[in-house]
Parts: sequence; C-alpha cells; structure tokens
Amino acid sequence: MTGHPMERRMDAFDIAILMPFARGSAAPFATPFGEVSCEPWGTGGRAAVVLGPAPDPRAAPWAARALGATRLVVAGAGAALNRLLRPCDWVLPDDYVDQTRGLPTTYFAERGLGYVQQTPPFCPEMREALAGIPESRTSRVFERGTYVSLPSPRTETPAEAGWWRRLGGDVAGWGVLPAVTLAHELELCVAPVCYLTREAAGEDETWLAPSDADTLLAALLATLPVERHCHCGETMAGARARGLINADWWQRMTP
Repeated sequence: MTGHPMERRMDAFDIAILMPFARGSAAPFATPFGEVSCEPWGTGGRAAVVLGPAPDPRAAPWAARALGATRLVVAGAGAALNRLLRPCDWVLPDDYVDQTRGLPTTYFAERGLGYVQQTPPFCPEMREALAGIPESRTSRVFERGTYVSLPSPRTETPAEAGWWRRLGGDVAGWGVLPAVTLAHELELCVAPVCYLTREAAGEDETWLAPSDADTLLAALLATLPVERHCHCGETMAGARARGLINADWWQRMTP
C-alpha cells in the first residue's frame, strides 16, 4: 500500500501498530500533541497504519483514533527478566507494572474522567490474535507475562532488574506505558507485544528488524476478526450517559 494516510478516508484503517522506531517511508501526521510518523501497511485485504514514537505519548493513540483505527497494538523491544526467556523471543504480556514517571498519563487532566478501569489490562481478543505470531527455531512465542514499563529507553541496572523480578516481572521495556492507558480512554482495543533483544541489565544481542515487524503485522492482520466482539469500545459509556462527554469529545482535545 502506498500514499500518505491523510489522503485516505478516515475509516480506511481498522488497526494501528505503534512501533518503537519510525519506518523509512513514513509520513508525518499532525495531532494536537505533536506530529506522528504514519505509514499505511496491508495484506490480504486488511489495512493497518504503522505509527512511530513521538515525544508526547498522547500523540500516537490519538492519531490511531483519528485515522479510523479501533485497535492499537503497541510493539516494543524489551529485556528478559524471567530467566526462561532469551533474545529473539516474543512475549504477549497479560499484565503490567508501570514504572514510568513524568509523562502525561491521561487526556482528562484535572477533569476527573481519566484513569479508567485497567482490568483486564489488555484486550483479550487482541491478545488471542497476537498469539498467531509464527514461532521459529530462534523465536519462541510466550502468551503470558508481566511487563515492567521503564521510565526511559536506558538500560536498567542489575539492582533494578533484581527488584523487578521480585515484583513478578517477566520482561522490561519502554514505550508500552502510558500508551496503553491512554488508548483505553480513547476506547481503543489495545495490547502489547514485546520482542526480546537482550537479558535484563545486559547488552543488546539483537534488534527488532523491519522483517520481524512485517512478520508481526502479517500474522495480526491474518487472525484478527474484522468486527470487535469485546467491550473495549464502551470504556467511556458511563461518562457519555451522564452527559460529561459527547460522541466526538476526543476531536476537541487540546494539550
């Protein structure tokens, strides 16, 4: 697929994938929270938009919603805390520990509407579809795990890695939070997938290459149902019923 996302109908994409890097052919997309790089991607009649990282974590989930997506996959590289894991493994977390700080965590600052329910932390339907990632001799797929979200992309210290293991963490990475909590407020289905590049507190042994990302995208589009059958799209229903927000509330956001 080619072309700038802005040249397409707003409902052209039903899936957005937030990657830890901007792909080479991406184009900028303006949001109230800064620009996000966007690249259309599709296979088998399904269309997705790949989003790159932005300084403000509110930008990418908002771009996904503005481009018509109802689902957001947050893909990232991470370190293995669980000693059974190794570089090149895929982990599909089913819970998280948020260690981020100093970043915007809600679209409703000082309004009392944010910080919505986080149980379950991730969309079950999305997680089931992500389990279709093909395994290989070097890349295994683990369908459960606790993700520890780091405050920055720096390498963790041995003391931090030991502490997070005692907290029950299986993988540590950067970029999943607060994107997940923000996506919940936008009523997007959201789930993370983590590609392990190293042992915790160790040096990178591998990296999430474009071919690995394409494998992930193809597996996702091949297995994810077109229609949503979950309750993620009703997260803000109570606020709407009380007249606190309207149907297009997200379009009126300002930083």
